[in-house]
Amino acid sequence: FFLTVTDISAVDQGLWSNWKSDLLRQLFLKLEDQIKRPNRRVSLNEKIEKIRKNILAKSKLITTSKLDRISKITYPNYWLLQSEKMILFQIENFFLKKEKSFNFIIKKTENDLFYELIIMTKDKPQFFLNLISIFVLEELSIFEARIFTLDDGTVIDTLKFSFDENKSFNEIDIQRVLSSTENKLKQLGQGKNFEIVDYSKRKSPLLRSKVEVNIDNKSS
Repeated sequence: FFLTVTDISAVDQGLWSNWKSDLLRQLFLKLEDQIKRPNRRVSLNEKIEKIRKNILAKSKLITTSKLDRISKITYPNYWLLQSEKMILFQIENFFLKKEKSFNFIIKKTENDLFYELIIMTKDKPQFFLNLISIFVLEELSIFEARIFTLDDGTVIDTLKFSFDENKSFNEIDIQRVLSSTENKLKQLGQGKNFEIVDYSKRKSPLLRSKVEVNIDNKSS
């Protein structure tokens, strides 16, 4: 763990980020847990069933019948590639309130430097492209994405993002960008498409000046 931190930091201080720190920390803790408390090999179904039981125990809103209905349209990756806390949040805030055809929530993570967009809607052509276009237009950096398409054509995506570290944003700037992002997402839900401008196609003035290049092989 320490060697990895030192190695990355020694190359360039800008390469070591809170996101990499969080990922490496999770890996360290999982490995430590396996070494101290090695578990027998369990099947995917056993792992999923354990997650389901934990979610039922933690929630006052989710019933066994409701969870069974959700399980019928989800695939194993939905349960295994997310934290129980996130699955619980998605079920209570999206699956149990599925009267909307397009719904999203932006919330701050436990790490104050990151935010999460959780969005649920029916899949349609270029949906993900439009979603990424909004992030590009708002100059937001995506650090992690969990993309799930369910058996009934529903998509539920969770994207962890942050603001440009080079910009000294205060709380007012952050709220302005978040509000602008929310407005664009609402427009996306109403059918608007977002395109990223290809600046490479714009004509740029050429600098016409003579340049001399000297190659000195003796010095090398």
